[in-house]
Amino acid sequence: MNKLETVLYERRGQVALITLNRPARRNAMNAALNRDVTAALELARDDETARARRWRWRQICG
Repeated sequence: MNKLETVLYERRGQVALITLNRPARRNAMNAALNRDVTAALELARDDETARARRWRWRQICG
């Protein structure tokens, strides 16, 4: 699997945490973000020890 460039994927206990990480573009969707979100969702789906999935994103106002 390729490294996720625009999404952070981490585990906290039994929770798979997916964070959109394109703050310079206010997390606007593009091809790379779409690819990485799909890959992160597949990671969470295939992780048999994750009991919950949680999304996080930040929009930077400016």
